[in-house]
Formats: sequence, structure tokens, C-alpha cells
Amino acid sequence: VEGNGSRHGSVRDGSGTGIANAFVTARAVSAFNATTGEKRDLQGSAAQSTADGTFTLNTSPGTYLIVACARGMPCASEFEVSLRANVSNVDGNTTADVYQAGALLTSPGLILKLAKGSTTMSGSVKDEDGNMIASAYVHGEQIQSGGTCTSFTPSGGRADSPVDATGAYTLYGSAGTWRLVAFSPGYGQVACAVVTITAASLTGQDLQATASNFGTVSGTVTRAGTGIEGAGVTCSGSAGANFVRSGSDGTFRMKMREAVADCGLV
Repeated sequence: VEGNGSRHGSVRDGSGTGIANAFVTARAVSAFNATTGEKRDLQGSAAQSTADGTFTLNTSPGTYLIVACARGMPCASEFEVSLRANVSNVDGNTTADVYQAGALLTSPGLILKLAKGSTTMSGSVKDEDGNMIASAYVHGEQIQSGGTCTSFTPSGGRADSPVDATGAYTLYGSAGTWRLVAFSPGYGQVACAVVTITAASLTGQDLQATASNFGTVSGTVTRAGTGIEGAGVTCSGSAGANFVRSGSDGTFRMKMREAVADCGLV
């Protein structure tokens, strides 16, 4: 079968409510020509869920791993599905038949569930001067009570999200103790905090760099005395690691938490 087809489905939370703006991806596993048996190369596909959580992925026939992710929530578990030539329209899909574990998926198609907690943790990521960092990413991990940023035991929950254009983030989580860590290019780890959710959502959980925690590594990448643009420079040490690329004149600059660090090109 050489024609294209579609997969229909929805992204939902634990109560069955659709989740908007989730990213759904299809990663190709294998595909064969139905007539000749010849193996074919496949490209994956991606889509974003609509306001009611529904999505459509357009791909060629084959076997794919489907996963959904959304800001501030852990990704859904992967599902393996097979896209085949359309034989029956009982599934409401006139372009293809989609099978999971050998069974034809009928309406509403593939359902991907995300663990969207009933409470949230929100705040902003800031530099030493209190300015928002718009390129940051926040990782949240549920830990056992009494844990700290440097000494902790994971207890299962997690949530991740990039910040928005203003440097703000929102993570969904359940009651308990959470370790929040912000990362950003030019800093590596910006800041860490441990917070506790009881019954209500937490606001104002800002993660801000502290000037006394950072030093600056700078230099120039050259070849025969000429600066090299776009060279990857990495520095790592006991307090963490960071990575930047050199500018148009070969210069680079990054912040590192104060410690002995080894730097090199990658």
C-alpha cells in the first residue's frame, strides 16, 4: 500500500477531559510494501491537539510509536499502532485503518492520557538582576519529604516545561514535596528550590540565579589565528556543566557555577 492515511485520536486527562495544544508525534518503526514485501523508509509525523483535545496525524502505511506531551505535564506512555489500507469505514476514518494490539481502533480513535495534576506550581525564571530569562526550561520532580536540592529521593511524579516568552512557567502536580530546577543556555542550572503542595496551587515560585554562585568562562575559538563561528564549547566540573557556541568572531561566553571545570570543543 503506497497511499497516505490518517490517524485520529484525542489527548485527555485522567477525568476524560480533552487537553488542548498537546504535541503528538508519530515515530516510524517499520514499513513494508503490501504487494512486494519490500522494506520502505518512512518519515514520522507531528500534530497539535485542538481545543477539545482531538488530533489528526497524516502518515504513510506502517508501524509507528505514538506519544503525546504538553507543557507542565509528563508525557503519555508510548503506543504502537499500525496504519493499513482503508477497508472498512466503521471506524469513521475513510483514509486508512488503524490497529492497536491487533484490534481496529474505532471512534474516537487512539486516546492518549496525560497525568494532569489538579494543582499547579507556577513562577518565573530570572537572572541575577531579576530580569526574566525567556530561554529557560523548568524540571519538576516529586521527592520524599525532607529532601533538599542536593540530597533527595525521587518518589515518582515529574513535570517539565519550557518557560513562555515572559519567562513564566506552570507545572501540574499532586500533593507532596517537589524539587524544581531551572536550566538555561549560558547558565546551565540557573537555580533550584524545594516546595510543598498541600491542597492549593502554589504561585510566585520564582527561580532566580544568585550572582555569588556563578563565575564566567570566556574565550575565542580560532584556526590559524582566525575566529571560528559556531564551534561548540563545553565546560564541566563538580558543580555542573554548560554548553555554548562561538559567535561570528569566534568568541564565546558562558556562566558556570563556581568550581574547577574542564573545557573543550565538541
